[in-house]
Amino acid sequence: MVIPTLHARCGEVVYCHGSVASRTLKALAAGAPACLTVSLLDGLVLARSAMHHSANYRSVVLIGEARSVEEPAEKLAAFEAIVEHIVPGRWRDVRAPTEP
Repeated sequence: MVIPTLHARCGEVVYCHGSVASRTLKALAAGAPACLTVSLLDGLVLARSAMHHSANYRSVVLIGEARSVEEPAEKLAAFEAIVEHIVPGRWRDVRAPTEP
């Protein structure tokens, strides 16, 4: 199954955003093998002919085991990393999350 999701990398760990009610995250927490693919589009290369259009991109495929993030400090750090990955500098401008 392939599900688009937000993510952020912190050192050797990649955090994926998702709901605890997600079927995918439940399966991963139960030990299902994980595969994460990411593509970053750096630019389009346009040509006079449609056959010669191209793209400059970087991509990665990660295969491994997932784990649930339960510790509150790690969960907050992961959330901050995801927000900062999507919009750098945004974390300092938003209201801090409250504990559930």
